[in-house]
Formats: sequence, C-alpha cells, structure tokens
Amino acid sequence: MLFNGEYKMVHRDNNGPWVNKRDTVIVNVKGFTECQYEVTPYYLVKNESFLISGNKLTATCKIEEITSGKNISNVYLFINRTAFVDESSTGNIAKIAVSKPSDPENIKLEMDLTDHTEKNLYARIGVQINGVNDYLFSTVEKVK
Repeated sequence: MLFNGEYKMVHRDNNGPWVNKRDTVIVNVKGFTECQYEVTPYYLVKNESFLISGNKLTATCKIEEITSGKNISNVYLFINRTAFVDESSTGNIAKIAVSKPSDPENIKLEMDLTDHTEKNLYARIGVQINGVNDYLFSTVEKVK
C-alpha cells in the first residue's frame, strides 16, 4: 500500500532476465493506481508441457530468442509440493538441468519421480542466462 503522492520508481542495473534499461519513472499515486513498466526479455519460454507417465515426468518447451546478446547457460525443471516453484524456494524437492542446450527450440527434460510420492506436485521450467542473476520462468503447472 502506498499513500497518495508522487513516487520515483528506479530500476536497478542488471536486474532481471531482460535487456538492461537504467531508468527512473515518475508515478503519481491517487487511489488505485496501476503502473506498467515494459521490458524487453532476452528469451521467452513457449509451448511448455508437462506429462507424467509411470514414474517419469517429461517437460518440453521451446525457448524463443527475442533479443540477442546473451546465451543460455542452463535450462532447469523444478518441482515442489506447493505452487511456489523457483530456483530459490527452500521447499523445492528436486531439479534437473540441461547445460548449454544445442537446440533451444526443442527442449526436453526428464525426471524420475520414483522417490517423490507426494500427493501434489507442481512444476515449472527455468532458464538461466549467462551473466544474469534472475531466471526466466514458464508458468507453474500442477502435474500431480
């Protein structure tokens, strides 16, 4: 919650999986105020799908390059008991990676779920980009 007034939104350098844009935006808050801040991502995760067959979870996706200049270092499949699934969640129960994928348009990640007997499992794909601290993620999907 913010009080009515004028605020400066300052974007930090190299913060996020998008093209760096050091910028300051003036936002005038009066009641309900929505502020759109557009960024240009390096990549987008598209056509992601998750399928459990037996004890194997298979995730596939296409990673589309939007802006050149940064390479993909790893693509991860994360799973968790809750919908809070990312690289820093302490509750993540497993992750696997493909390092430096040769064909980003045809990513396939497979995970053995034999030891994961949880009633509910959520999954998402994360893309790690060279020189960028934050990951680019697919949406979270309940797979079990």
